[in-house]
Parts: sequence; structure tokens; C-alpha cells
Amino acid sequence: MNALMRILSGDQSCFGGPVLDEHDAARARADQINALCRYTRGMMVVNIVSAIVFITAGMQTGQAEAAVSWGFVVIVYAAFVYLKATRPRAAVTQMSERTIRRAVRNAFVLGSLWALLPIFFFDSGSTALQLLIICVCTGFLCGGAFVLASIPIAAIAFMLPIVGALAFVFLGRADPMDMLVAILMFMYLFVLVRAVVSHGHEMLDRLAGKYSAQREAKEDSLTKLPNRAALRVVIDEASARLDRFGDPFAVFYLDLDKFKSVNDDFGHFAGDQLLVQVAERLSACVRDVDSVARIGGDEFAIVCVGVCSPKAAMVLAERILKAFAVPFIVEGTRRVNATSIGIALAPSDGRSAETLLRKADAALYRAKREGRGTFCFFEEADDTLVSNRRAIERDLRNAIGTDAVYLEFQPFLSLDSDRIAGFEALVRWNHPERGLIGPATFIPIAEDAGLMQELGEHILATACREAATWPSTMRLAVNFSVVQFRSEAISGVILKLLEQNGLAPERLEIEITESIFLAQAERAVEILEHLSSLGIQISLDDFGTGYSSLTSLRKLPLNRLKIDRSFVNEVTTDPECACIVRSVLGLAANMNISVTAEGVETPEQLAFLRMNHCEEVQGYLIGRPLSASVARNLAEHAGLVHCAA
Repeated sequence: MNALMRILSGDQSCFGGPVLDEHDAARARADQINALCRYTRGMMVVNIVSAIVFITAGMQTGQAEAAVSWGFVVIVYAAFVYLKATRPRAAVTQMSERTIRRAVRNAFVLGSLWALLPIFFFDSGSTALQLLIICVCTGFLCGGAFVLASIPIAAIAFMLPIVGALAFVFLGRADPMDMLVAILMFMYLFVLVRAVVSHGHEMLDRLAGKYSAQREAKEDSLTKLPNRAALRVVIDEASARLDRFGDPFAVFYLDLDKFKSVNDDFGHFAGDQLLVQVAERLSACVRDVDSVARIGGDEFAIVCVGVCSPKAAMVLAERILKAFAVPFIVEGTRRVNATSIGIALAPSDGRSAETLLRKADAALYRAKREGRGTFCFFEEADDTLVSNRRAIERDLRNAIGTDAVYLEFQPFLSLDSDRIAGFEALVRWNHPERGLIGPATFIPIAEDAGLMQELGEHILATACREAATWPSTMRLAVNFSVVQFRSEAISGVILKLLEQNGLAPERLEIEITESIFLAQAERAVEILEHLSSLGIQISLDDFGTGYSSLTSLRKLPLNRLKIDRSFVNEVTTDPECACIVRSVLGLAANMNISVTAEGVETPEQLAFLRMNHCEEVQGYLIGRPLSASVARNLAEHAGLVHCAA
């Protein structure tokens, strides 16, 4: 019984057709009915005209009353269906199984009405009437199969009574020709059934492909969440409800903190695993009426309905942050990946999808700047902040490789010889409208925007080209971002640029910070060890301010420490700073690591460092950052002229 109900509901999998899930099956039923409706009125007109023709012919026989009665029933039924089909109705994208069963029932009723013709009128009719009956029934067999082909079971339900009636009439006769006609009717039925079933399968296959393509267009293939396009539809619908019923809502914009390090440490497959877990965790945090979407990369969004105050939005935000405090499992490793959240409220922050997403994104940017792993509501100042940042990112993208991004060189002074030992390359950006923009502003933007590899290569190429003009005793120090060590090609890039400019590896000093231990630790150490084995010097910048200074001394292949300026500035006024500097100098000496003190600005600081056997100093007292030409001139005379300090 269950199988029969499935067949009558249009389920074609019983005949080897495609298997659809319930959502797609409901959409397919709507498309099948819509296809049928395109021919319904025409088919009913044919039924009415055919009934009138038969009534006219039947009036000339002894069964005129029966012919009129039969024709009246057909005309009334066909007219009712015709009027129902012409009635305006809202577009429907999903239909229930009952709708298909109703279509099957109607097809069977109509087929049964035409099946009455051969049963009641064939034997007693004239040859002309018999020929008319055969022609009409055969025409309806073919026409019905064509019109009802979108719903194969309805086509079969329409044809079976007609073929059965014709076969019954001809099989009941003794003439062999009548037997052949009956067989011919069954063959017609067989061919037509095969045709409509095949057409039905092809139609469902096309529909399944269309639904799949539509899902792919509006569904993220990895997490199966709605994508950005689908999210905009959800926000537009929420906005429409707001206009009509006054229902407020909120848009949450989220991204994962330090997600890139997962891809770099474990590979993109592991990153995909994490994103799937994030999608599941976010979906578990929201209600059924809310919507979670992945809008690209590690960015997600939530549309939360019924949020009428910031306090209500805070409840969900805190629930999400709490959920993200539980470690994820990535490649068998427990890993905490916090998230930052920006929140925009409708209608106070806007109504359109574009406005709300932009403002939630702006609030997210502020949340990340304020320490990550937190949430912020949109404020008017956020718009200016984000628009400035995007403008800087866009202009920086265009400026890399041009003269607008240039280098200055700050000298190192060797306290053993009182002569210049080399220069540190410092990047500058002269913006045509904003003027000079410092690296503290644009380097973090370059890192977040994925521009650091390109910018870093430009800096190193320019620095190597300039250092090649200096005396061979002068070393070049270049700062490297931890982001640059996410690329396996970094070693090859460095060696290529050294070779192109004829610069010996021993003259290059790579400056890194202890942030290298926050991400990419193992891979970065491997790269640094490889570079060190080739003779390139490794320097740890801002020593003493990081997260694991002693760990870095033990794990990194260091040639030099640079004592942070915050200690040097107070070395003559704060006994604790003086003690720290002496300790670092003693530790480095015991480990056979050179030391450079940064930020030397007074003769007293310089005297302290000399007295405590610091090897090298850098700061405004020694020399401010210099243009390439001035640094070149100083380098050429460094062996002859003592520094003024």
C-alpha cells in the first residue's frame, strides 16, 4: 500500500527514476504541475469540442439520449476544469504529494469518461460512428500522453481506462481482425507508457540538475550553509517583515582569529575541517528562525530575528564567544580559535542588506583592533575608520613597486671601532594625498590584505640593490614580517635577490620578532635554520618585550639580539631597566650572541652601554634614518671617518 501511495504521489524512483530529497521533490511537484497547467485549458477545449462532435453523431443513432447525457457530463466536467485553470493564482514553488494525487485522480476520471464511448456505443453504432470512436479514443491516447507527460503516473491513469475499454470491446469479438486491433491497442499503451516514463525521468533529471545548480549558486559547497547571495535574500526578507510588521533584526559579522595559521600549519584540508566545525557550532548557537551563512573564507554572518535591543544581541554574541572557547579538533590536535564579532541592528543601523553588512563589517574591524575574541556594535565612527583602511589598502596595492614606497637607512655604530657597521632598511610610503604614512599604519593592513609577500619582496629587492653599492664590510638589516614565513618560497626569494644583486649572504641580516612563536613556529624555525646554514644572519628585534624571550634564545638560530628601546630609554634613570640590560648583555655574551641596543638618544645612555660592553648601538644619537644617497655616501666614508657620536 505504501508503494502504491508513493507511485500515485509521482515518485518515479519505483520505475528507476531519480531519487530526490523531500525539499527537491516538493519543488519538482510544483514544476510538474506548472508544466501541466500550460496545456490544461487547451486540452479541456479539445474535450468540449470532441464531446460536441460525438453528440452530433450520436443524435443520428438510437442512443441519442445516452450520447447527449454522456456528452453533457464531459462538457460540464471539462468546463469546470477549464474555469479552474483560468483562475489567477499565486506562484507556487513547492507542492504536496496530495496535489499530484489529485491530478492523477482527475486524469483517471477524464480517461474513464472517454472509455465509456467504446463500451456503450461501439457495438450498437454505425460503421461511421465506430470509426469516430476509434479515432477519438486513439487521438486522446496520444494527446493525453503528450499533455500529461510531465506526470507519468497521471498519463498512465488517463490512458489505462481507454485502452482497457477498447481492448475489452475488440477481444469480445470473434473476428481475428478485432483480436489484432486489441493487440494493437496494448502495443500503443506499451509504447506510450515507455515514452511518458522516459520523458518523466528526463524531466526530473533536468530539474534535479537545475536545483543542484541553484543550490550551488546560493549554498556554500563546503559547509552547506547559505552563501553571500542567499544571505542578501534572507536580509531582504527580514527587512520586508520589518517594514510590514515592525519586526526588528540584527546582522552579525564574524571571522576567525588567526585562521590563516591553521592553513599554514596543517594545510588547507585541515582549514576546511575547522570551517565545517565552525559552521556546526554557529548553527547550534542560533534558533531555528535565525540564519547562519558563510560569506567567504573564514567569514560568517548571522541574521537574528526579533532582536529589539543591544542587550538581546549581546546574549547571542556571548553565547557564540563561549562556544568558541571550547577547543576545536584539527588534525587530531585541540586548538582554540576565537572569533571576533561585529553587530549591526535594524532599523537603527539601516534596513538594506548592503548597509547592514557594511556596518557589521565595520564593527567587526573595531572588535579585532580592540583585542580580538570580542564583539562590538556598530558606531558611526566605524564607517570612517573602515573606509580609510580600505582606501589605504587599495592605494597600497597600487603603490607597491613604485617610487612611492621607498627605503630609508638607519646606521648601526660598532662600539669596538666607533665606525658604521651597517644599516637597517626602513620602509616608507609617501602617499600622494595623505603624505607620509608610517609602517606602523600600513604594514598591519598589508598583512591582513595578503599584500605582505609582495611588499616584502619589493623591500628586500630595493635594499639588496642599494647595499650592493656599499663597501663589502657593511651589513644590511631587513625587517621580516611573520606573515612572510607562511610562504614556502621565502627562502628561494631571498637567495634569488642576493644572487641577482651580487650580495654575499653573510652581509644580510634578517630581523624578526618574537611574534613568530604565536604562529608558524616550527616551519619558521626550519626556514631560519636553512637560511642560517647559508650564512645569512638572524637577528631578534625588540628583545624583552615578547612572549617567550628565553624560548626564542633556545630555539632560534640567532646571531644577534636587539635590546628594545623601552629598556634603553630608561637605562640611566631606572635601576630595574639597567639591571635588565646588564643581564641581557651577560646572557648574550655567554651564549656567544651579538647585541645591538636600540633607541640610543643621549650620551649618558651611550656611556652606560660602552661601560657594560655592548657591541653595537642604534638610535637618533648615532643617526636618524637617511635617504639612500646619504646612506651610500656615509657608507663609502665609514672606514675613514668616525661617527660624530
